[in-house]
Amino acid sequence: VTSLSERLGDIDMFDEGQVGEEGLSTTVLLEEMRERYVGMCDRLLERLAAVEGGTPAPGAVRTLEGVAEAARGRGYCCAGDGMAKPGPRFRCLNFLVAELQCAQMLAAKPPPKASAGP
Repeated sequence: VTSLSERLGDIDMFDEGQVGEEGLSTTVLLEEMRERYVGMCDRLLERLAAVEGGTPAPGAVRTLEGVAEAARGRGYCCAGDGMAKPGPRFRCLNFLVAELQCAQMLAAKPPPKASAGP
């Protein structure tokens, strides 16, 4: 949880209460926090679309099944019926964060080349 919490903090999309270790654990573990979890995934997918040059669709993912379908569409093979359990939700969130971080790195402009000296 610590590593994912730090990575979520690095992408600067959520407040500390949501992505701190305690808040993140609560969001992933508790069934009554399902709506918050789905909302986090939706925001990550929206940002991914924007970074990749697509059209963000806010609110496109509204259910755990929608999160699983979106993750499968990005190549995540383990999203499915198990999304009702904390382990698969955690792994799926981890996958989406990694996808966003990779997309951001690929979209970053390379540093200017140094000119040859005399």
